[in-house]
Amino acid sequence: MTMFLGTLFFLAARRSRDPAFETIEADPVAATLPEAPQQQAGFTEPRRRKLELALHDERVVRNAVVRDALERGETPLVARWVREMGDFLLDDLRGDATASNALAAVASEIVRAGPDPASLAVLEGRVIAARLSRAAESGDAAFAFLEGVREDAFGAACRDLSPAALDAALRFAPARLRSAALDGLSAEQRHKLAVSWATRPEVPVSQAIAAAEELRDRLDRMGGGPLQAQRALADLADSLPRVDQDALVERIRRESGRVPAAFLTESALSTAPADAVGAAVLGLPVATVATYLSAADADLRERILSTCPARLRRELEEELQVRAAASRVDFVGARRDLLTRLREEITRRAAASPAPINGGQQGQPERAAGTHLVSA
Repeated sequence: MTMFLGTLFFLAARRSRDPAFETIEADPVAATLPEAPQQQAGFTEPRRRKLELALHDERVVRNAVVRDALERGETPLVARWVREMGDFLLDDLRGDATASNALAAVASEIVRAGPDPASLAVLEGRVIAARLSRAAESGDAAFAFLEGVREDAFGAACRDLSPAALDAALRFAPARLRSAALDGLSAEQRHKLAVSWATRPEVPVSQAIAAAEELRDRLDRMGGGPLQAQRALADLADSLPRVDQDALVERIRRESGRVPAAFLTESALSTAPADAVGAAVLGLPVATVATYLSAADADLRERILSTCPARLRRELEEELQVRAAASRVDFVGARRDLLTRLREEITRRAAASPAPINGGQQGQPERAAGTHLVSA
């Protein structure tokens, strides 16, 4: 019996040292397989902060990357970028009418997009590629301040530039600004520019820098004009409750005979076309809309909910059941975002159709689109 047990012990010890067993136990692939996806998708916090800082500082590169992705139809990818980094990625594109539809699609995708840190690796790669492609274009850096400049301000500034500065400024300006400025030039000016660009494809860096300084000086000296007055008036109204906004608009109309065009007060949400309000809502994150609705008047809350698709309405109603009324600061910010989207939607529809929205009379688009309109 003792010999039998000893034999079994010998065989067991010999088998445990068999190479096949050692291979299975020491298989590094099997041990690391579960961790591979996690390592691949990892995007560390220092790396994220470095990318965010670069996107804040390099607006030309940021806008080029985002515009390129939107033109490719990669709205889900852009939505994931915005979810991970913040909506500052779209700041300079909000005033671009050509990107309004794409931005609305991105806003809709944000609702469905889940956390995706791996998408930041794609964004980082494209930022590096865009930066490298522009390394030789040193003139672009001189005109980087044009990102975010409004088309009307740029067009007005270009009218007072010297011919050489106008030539350089329009070469380096973003496409949306260039198109706006060209519309205000005479046929002879456009012809001279076309000949110059065809025969002199390169501009000395010194000339580009001098033109940028002349343009910047002209834009700075435009302060205090009608555009700034309208923006100040919009900011003032933005700080008021709805009832005070309505009283202000009526007083302006009574004393001046008219209200500045394109100035929206909160009451416009109750009178603008339902499809325009619905499109504005779809262009914002659900959290922003819910913040506004949590403290909005009951009639406006019901009006906005009635313009939403059934799925979005259910989501907003569920959110409102668990959300307390927003603070004054958060409410005013959400209201501003909603009215900005509504203004953009009304402007887009007015430009697409010669007939006033909602069947209003010709020459009175602001009364057709909403009760109270003023510019922001």
